[in-house]
Amino acid sequence: MVAAAILVVVGAAVGAFALAGGDDGSAAPVTTTLPTTTVATTTAAPATSTSTTSTSTTSTTSTTSTTSTTSTTSTTTTSTTTIPVPVGQPGEVTLVETGVQLDNGTVLTLGQDAAAVVDSISAVLGASTADSGWIETEFCAGPRARVIRWGDFEIVLTEGVLDSEVGEFTQWYIDGIDNPGGLVTVDGLGYGATVGFLEVTYGAAFELFVAIEGDPSGLFVVTNPGSGGVLLGITDARDPDGVIVAMWAGDSCTRIFT
Repeated sequence: MVAAAILVVVGAAVGAFALAGGDDGSAAPVTTTLPTTTVATTTAAPATSTSTTSTSTTSTTSTTSTTSTTSTTSTTTTSTTTIPVPVGQPGEVTLVETGVQLDNGTVLTLGQDAAAVVDSISAVLGASTADSGWIETEFCAGPRARVIRWGDFEIVLTEGVLDSEVGEFTQWYIDGIDNPGGLVTVDGLGYGATVGFLEVTYGAAFELFVAIEGDPSGLFVVTNPGSGGVLLGITDARDPDGVIVAMWAGDSCTRIFT
């Protein structure tokens, strides 16, 4: 399964990963129209002429007619389906399964040069609120990783060669929606969205798994069949009312711990 390839479930705390100084914890239906053939038929009634001479006796019969009225009561049952609404509209950063898009039109993709990504995001969001610097960690791929946060929005950079401080943008992660505002996808998916919203919005592209054995939390996966990109996240429950408490794209760092 996708989730097994992406995440090693080894945890009891969701979002416990805190490298950055520990500050923030169908095809369209085919309609066939058949041709309509109209056949005009004219039927002439036969003409009949009859001449009759007779003596007529008139008999009058009176008939009493009784009308019976039957009253029928019809009950109509209306079924209403409520479609969950998006949790917000994209703000300065729009979340994408292959990276992020900034409100100035810049698109940053996973695998892009780390320095260029940091500069682009900083130009929109300003100075970061936390930065781990390049550190070695068993939870992320590569010799070293650097985790930078802007409020509820976090990015992970991974180093290619030890001590080179040259790396790539390999993951984004959110555990909120308001700082900066509008941390959602173009569909309005983000922190606080429900499992019901995921089911209705993504259909067969959405999968939900048990995140931690014996716990009600869920691990969701949404795969874009076009790009092949994947959105992942944690929900506090697996029923339709369960809500997203964390979401990310990119598999460079583990996000579930036991």
